[in-house]
Amino acid sequence: MMNFTEKDHKESEIVADIIKETDNSSIQELSEILDEMRVYQPLLISIFLGFKDDLSYEELDELAKDLIIIWKFFSDKPKSKKTKITENLLYKFDKKNAEFINYLSGEDSQKEFRNITKIDLESIESKGLLSGIFFRYNENKVHVNMNHKIRNELILQMRTLIECFEYINK
Repeated sequence: MMNFTEKDHKESEIVADIIKETDNSSIQELSEILDEMRVYQPLLISIFLGFKDDLSYEELDELAKDLIIIWKFFSDKPKSKKTKITENLLYKFDKKNAEFINYLSGEDSQKEFRNITKIDLESIESKGLLSGIFFRYNENKVHVNMNHKIRNELILQMRTLIECFEYINK
């Protein structure tokens, strides 16, 4: 897995709090956060809407929470409310991640697969956030029971969004 620094551990605690807070929020509170996202990062809403025909109501609810968790994590960073993530930026990271997945699918050795994945994950600055999102997809009943192909697509999309936020906040 990933090597965690002290910063990553502190970040994991923050992410755990964000997840708990999001899971315990009322529909009204979640709605207000979605409105804020629509103003500052409308692409997050576009991503949500892009999956509306493929997911059940329950799954859409969890996707909204995933996006809210990522937004809450980055919303206080200086450029998150000033610089919009564009479709081009999203595509750039999407393409990079898809190429990486294709490359991995050609790897025969499980050990080599793990080594390459570890090196790739080290490039993520927000390891605590990514781990929190991975945790939701591996532990949350709704995520676990999703169509496997769509679930993998969503995991990749969440990772791509994290990278986009990291990029605009450099």
